[in-house]
Amino acid sequence: MKFRVLSIVFAFLLLVSIVSALTVVVTNPRIYLRPVISEGQPAILTDTVGVVNRNNYSVFINVTVSESLKPYVEIIDTTFTLAPGERKDAQFEVTVYEPGTYEGEINVWFLPPVGNGFGAISKLMILASGEGVERPIEQNVTDNVDQQPSPITGGVSVGGGQTNEFPEESGDFNTFALVAILLAAVIVIGFLVYLIRR
Repeated sequence: MKFRVLSIVFAFLLLVSIVSALTVVVTNPRIYLRPVISEGQPAILTDTVGVVNRNNYSVFINVTVSESLKPYVEIIDTTFTLAPGERKDAQFEVTVYEPGTYEGEINVWFLPPVGNGFGAISKLMILASGEGVERPIEQNVTDNVDQQPSPITGGVSVGGGQTNEFPEESGDFNTFALVAILLAAVIVIGFLVYLIRR
């Protein structure tokens, strides 16, 4: 009898620990920017990545950009804290000097007060058109030429200076957590049924 009670308590504690998983939400998991480089001027755009805290506690947010986009993208809102249920549009600025296609990610790291954090990404594609502009001297100098990504070219039709975000794709990474919770619940319920019938 003692074993059954301890097993039920253990199963309940296991289920509660799984249910308290960190929820990570990025509202625009894909962003397409179409800057137009004007004669003699680089294209400069400002856009945002939506970040939502659906947890019942505050989380610290750290926003970074992938190596492939560092020469072109500067994160403006790099770190901030979100209260439960709060949303923030983290701003970033894109500066492009030559036409082409540039791809990478904006990484959003969610760090709870206790425990491990989790990350989500927003894929960013920059489809620049127009005339090329010479970069200022300080931005042309690099120690390692391999660090400077070259644009990916292709038959992509680009429009003028507009932003397209595709909200139909979910940036909510709760699917994995939901499957894990359901699997754990089935295991716990099966174990409890086994104990009761025994």
